[in-house]
Amino acid sequence: MHDAAVIEWLGVGVRGGDHRWIIRGVSSRLDVPELTAVICADAAARRAMLDAATGRVFGEEGRVWVGGVPVMPATQRRVQSLLADIVLDDRVLAHPSRHPLTRSGRRHGFWEFVRRRPENEREAMLRMLRHVGLDTGSDRGVADGNATARAKARLARALVPRPDHVLVRDVDTALTETDAAEFLAALRRVVRAERVAAVFTCRSLALAHAHADRLIVLAESRVLVDGVPRAGDDHDDSDRSTAPLAGVR
Repeated sequence: MHDAAVIEWLGVGVRGGDHRWIIRGVSSRLDVPELTAVICADAAARRAMLDAATGRVFGEEGRVWVGGVPVMPATQRRVQSLLADIVLDDRVLAHPSRHPLTRSGRRHGFWEFVRRRPENEREAMLRMLRHVGLDTGSDRGVADGNATARAKARLARALVPRPDHVLVRDVDTALTETDAAEFLAALRRVVRAERVAAVFTCRSLALAHAHADRLIVLAESRVLVDGVPRAGDDHDDSDRSTAPLAGVR
């Protein structure tokens, strides 16, 4: 019996187009409420870890369970209904006309969008906006190109209706280190207040140490460290010298 409140990777292996293993033998169990960081120099490995959980890819080995549901083609829609899968793409954030809060290529004010929601959704979204620190009722920041405010708005919107699990991709690729730290502080508040399991991927071990409850460090397709941040300290210096965790996109 698999716990409905966790995400589990059990011996998962995913190959790339060149048939090499992107990840292999990956096993981990994420509890609620917990903020987990997946750190790797290899962007493909970071992506494969989350793709295997969302059903974007199906591994050649092992199995992933999300909320007690096995991830497979027949359950893909069910699994995705349990997840908020957030892509912080800086190219999207930099162009308001392509931001998800638009219609027919014309930008609408973010707070106008909130006010137009059905009452139950509006109340939930306002609660999420307070969690992430966007509760002024002003479009300033969200509409003026402030990447952090846009990322927070995207997070708040993804949380309505409330998912059981939140996945955020490549935080420090989409945002500067300072902005990523602010965003992760907001994500941590959401995890605590809403009691969800959240996973973010990044390149920076230091950023993960500062904000995550749990670290999953991948190297050469396998899990190098899986545990609380203190457990990664013994590997910190060697990881930084042998793998450019903060320098590969």
